[in-house]
Amino acid sequence: MISQTPLIIMSSSFRAKVVKIWIMRTDLSAAQGAIRLTEVAVKHGFIRRDKPVLGTTLTSWTMGTVETPLWAAKAALLMLLESEWMPSSDEEWAGFATIFLTMSKSTELADLLILLPQRVASHAAVTGWLCAAIEEMERFNVVKRYEKKLGKLA
Repeated sequence: MISQTPLIIMSSSFRAKVVKIWIMRTDLSAAQGAIRLTEVAVKHGFIRRDKPVLGTTLTSWTMGTVETPLWAAKAALLMLLESEWMPSSDEEWAGFATIFLTMSKSTELADLLILLPQRVASHAAVTGWLCAAIEEMERFNVVKRYEKKLGKLA
C-alpha cells in the first residue's frame, strides 16, 4: 500500500478545490461552467464524451461532496493558468505540480518548464514543487511494480 506523503495529502486537497477556484474567478453559472470545463477537457484529450456534465455535478465537486475527477482538475488548472492565476500556498503549489505533471508527456524538468507560462516558470518555487511531484510519481510507480510482483508470488 502506498503511504500518504505530505505532497500527496496537499495535492489531493487542492484537487478537491481546483474547480471551485476556477469557477469563482469566472462569471459563469454552474451549468455554463460545466459546459466550458467539459469542452476544454475534450479539446485537450483529457476525456471523450458527447455531453457535458451537469451543473449540479460541478457544484458537488466544488462543495467537496463528490471527488473531483482528474480530467476536470486538469481542465480547471489549464484555464487557471491561462487566466494569469498563480499558486499562492504550499497546497496550491503541490496540487499544481502534481496535476500539471499528469498533463505532460515528459517528466523532465526542462521540458515541463518550457510548457509553463513565463510568470509561473520563472517563479522560484516552481522547480522545487515540480521536482517533488516527479519524485513522487517515480516512487508511486516503483511501489506499484513491487506490489504487482508480490501479487504474482502470492
